[in-house]
Amino acid sequence: MKRKDKSVSLIGIQPEMRVVMKVVANVYSKYGNEAVITAGTEAFDKNGKLLHSTGSLHPFGFALDFRTYYFEGNNKSLVTYELREILGKNYDVVLHADHLHIEYQRHE
Repeated sequence: MKRKDKSVSLIGIQPEMRVVMKVVANVYSKYGNEAVITAGTEAFDKNGKLLHSTGSLHPFGFALDFRTYYFEGNNKSLVTYELREILGKNYDVVLHADHLHIEYQRHE
């Protein structure tokens, strides 16, 4: 697993998301791809522009985004489904057009 570049911060990442990193790395590997984190705990870009929406869990270390463009055919959906099954109800796994967003939100 690697970061897209030095702009992606993992400072303050929560233990619940370290589990996600391991699971995503394993699932991506199964489909022949390396997991690449495209967004971590950073809140602002180098110009001071807010990177995530209001209420985002990224700055608190409870959300990560992963690259998806290299999945072929239906594999993006299969990976998303598999991650939802493995991670369970306390993790929201959301497939966007250009990335996979995973966040931890404890649901009772």
